[in-house]
Amino acid sequence: MLISPSFYRRYIKLPLPDRTPPEIRLNPRLYPFFRRVLGAIDCTHLDAWVPEDTLAHYWNRKGRISQNVFTACSFDM
Repeated sequence: MLISPSFYRRYIKLPLPDRTPPEIRLNPRLYPFFRRVLGAIDCTHLDAWVPEDTLAHYWNRKGRISQNVFTACSFDM
């Protein structure tokens, strides 16, 4: 599971506070607008295997069973 403690401890790394990535800090076109940005966010759907009585909650618009996952990452992944 994505929220299990073992997954969280292994893959989730929180950014240091007030640390603007060099990709932004060193670029005069980006820095004024994104100086407080710590990373990027995106969503994706992962195939899911769920109990039959909950299938209706996991149907996506393409007719597949999936879980919507909202992710955030640093610029160097």
